[in-house]
Amino acid sequence: MAPKYRWTGPQGRSTLKKIVQKEIPQWKAGLYPPQEELIVRVMDGQDVLGCMATGAGKSAVFAVPIIVFREMARNGNLYPDLPFRAFPVGVVVTPTKGLAANMVLELKKLDIPAFAYCHETVTGACISGRNLVKEIQECKTYNIIFIDPEHLRDKAWRQIMLPRLEKSSRDFGSRTKSAADLT
Repeated sequence: MAPKYRWTGPQGRSTLKKIVQKEIPQWKAGLYPPQEELIVRVMDGQDVLGCMATGAGKSAVFAVPIIVFREMARNGNLYPDLPFRAFPVGVVVTPTKGLAANMVLELKKLDIPAFAYCHETVTGACISGRNLVKEIQECKTYNIIFIDPEHLRDKAWRQIMLPRLEKSSRDFGSRTKSAADLT
């Protein structure tokens, strides 16, 4: 059955604020309005494209939904019936591997397991005998995967993403209507 409420509605926004206050008490002012607008849409499963200045809090747009969903998975009985995922996973394209590495460290402070998919980490996984493709596909280890643009065309990355892209394509096809269907 579909959840009773949406994150974009008053119950969702109130729950978001309550969980952010509880889980990230160091954010005394809570979320900024532009962050909240993007976050509630992400949590309702909508695609978003946000453009914010450096330091405006873009990272919260992918970190907060994970924090909120994890809290709801632990204590769902405390919150209204809202859509959530028990183990949310996000993919973030970063312009540089340095930024990706920095974000992994910042998310670690919030207890969010993340992985920077770049030359050094891919090589390290290979040397240690880890099957990185399987590890990332299973979505059991990391909540966020950062990737730099140069690795988006890697064969291994395509292996990781292909099953998801095929599913998204099927889902998208079932949600769209042609102009002829709308007349």
